[in-house]
Amino acid sequence: MPVPHFKTSVVTAIALLLAFTPLANASDLATCLKKVADEDLNQKISFQGQMRDIIISKQADLNTLATLQHDFQVALGKNRSNRLKYLVDHNIDRISTNELSQFRNFDWTEEDQEGFLKADTYNQEQLSQIFELKRKNQNHPDWPKMREFMEKHLRGSKEFQDLMKTFAGTQANTESQLKSCSN
Repeated sequence: MPVPHFKTSVVTAIALLLAFTPLANASDLATCLKKVADEDLNQKISFQGQMRDIIISKQADLNTLATLQHDFQVALGKNRSNRLKYLVDHNIDRISTNELSQFRNFDWTEEDQEGFLKADTYNQEQLSQIFELKRKNQNHPDWPKMREFMEKHLRGSKEFQDLMKTFAGTQANTESQLKSCSN
């Protein structure tokens, strides 16, 4: 004869499991999305570092501007990644897993910005760093020379073409990883 207490415990356990499955799935989704955000950021940082190195190897006198541009792009990437993670934590339903471009280009409201800046003092420091790097970058006197170099020498170079192919491949892998988050 079955023990009634055991049957009640099993039914309760199953009910609890079913009740908390959406929470577990949301947690799994958040973890997955944050991993994709980290991977995407790491790829962007690598790309920017390699781009800087190519520019410096071909035109050493652009070292300062190439480094400023690298630092600015990396800071922007880190900020976007941190904002994305903030949304994952606070409003995951607004994150698209359809394709990488939609994942990266999320809606960001003034309310999001206020909460993001209040959530961690680092976020405000990071924003100040971005504004300072942008100012230094945009006002750098070598920009005309950099534009000319990029148009005439960089875009057609084997190193740049190889970098773009590698980056496209890593982005395809990240896109696959993103799609696995929604399955």
